[in-house]
This record gives sequence, structure tokens and C-alpha cells, in this order.
Amino acid sequence: YTGTYDLPGGTIEPDELIEETLAREIKEETDCQLVSCQQIMTVDTRFEWDRSPENKPNTLFKHIGILYTATVQGIPSCQEDGLDSNGACWVKVKNILKGKVPVSPFVKKGLEKINFMQFLK
Repeated sequence: YTGTYDLPGGTIEPDELIEETLAREIKEETDCQLVSCQQIMTVDTRFEWDRSPENKPNTLFKHIGILYTATVQGIPSCQEDGLDSNGACWVKVKNILKGKVPVSPFVKKGLEKINFMQFLK
């Protein structure tokens, strides 16, 4: 999802529970601490990874994610790594819906699946 904003996430390690993975990924990707969370739903989407800069054929991926509401403590670090995303920051959902913030296909799919209108209140 280079060039877009995405949700923190990654692979569940063999010795982790899902919520432990969530806490670890939030810490690794935002430098914030998970305080509490509640699982909302599971979402999946397909996307084509453009590998032309690597002189490789494109790859079709299936992205499966578990969405949570979460309370975190701290201020996200906003360092773009140039490989994965635009870094961590808070953005307003209404700006995503208006197309002002470039987001990953997974974020778009998640907003479609939940009642995103609740965020506009």
C-alpha cells in the first residue's frame, strides 16, 4: 500500500493471541500503547501489488484483517518508511470519504463494511 494510509497490522506470531498481535503492531507501527480494544468484524479484500519497480510481475494478494475499535495512549510517530505506507497519523474519516486522504484498499473495504456514517456525527 505504498503511498497510502493504512491501519496498523501484520502477521500473528505463533505464540501470540490476536489482541497481543494488535498491541505489538500498534506499538511497532505507531509507537502508541494499546489501552483497550473490542473486535468489530473480519474483512477481506483482493489487491494487485504493482511490482514493476522491481522488474517483477504484479502479484495478486488477498488481505484478511480483523477490525477493532481501540483506545491507545500516546502520539503516533509519523515516519514514512517509503516501503509500506505514509506513516502513522490520525485522519478524519470524513476526509477519507471525501477523497482528501489516500487510503489502502483495505481501509476502503473496512469503511464500506462498517456503518461509516457514524463517524461523521
